[in-house]
Amino acid sequence: MPLRLEPSRPRGHSKDVSLNQLRIAYFTRWGHDHGTPTPAIQEAVEEAATALARRGASVKQDRPSFFDQIDDVLDSWLLERSPADVYRKEMEKLTDVLPAGTVRVAASPDGLPIGLNLVGRAVREDIVLRVLAELESASGGWQPPDL
Repeated sequence: MPLRLEPSRPRGHSKDVSLNQLRIAYFTRWGHDHGTPTPAIQEAVEEAATALARRGASVKQDRPSFFDQIDDVLDSWLLERSPADVYRKEMEKLTDVLPAGTVRVAASPDGLPIGLNLVGRAVREDIVLRVLAELESASGGWQPPDL
């Protein structure tokens, strides 16, 4: 009998997700010495984590172990590519199989938007969308950059 794969479906609607039941891990630094985020970006991530904790989520600063594998690849690729290129490529691989999104959470000292990348568990688009909505609300909603 041939293997039949069914398309994955979200488990529910984002409005039904309770933040009180979520455990969220975040980190502000990659863990290697290359391409450290600016202080403004690190501060924006910390503020986003604090906003989620205030809304009831269990938030912990912790770097998921699968990023160690990315670091090993990054360190070997840095001779050929920039850290931003490697990060982008690894995030593309990760988001091919996991729900993900980006939301503006702050502005840089130059007025440019700072976005936060969020990656969720497989088949949990509802959670990703709920957390993105909460972060957008906490940061004042969509705002055009000051140009």
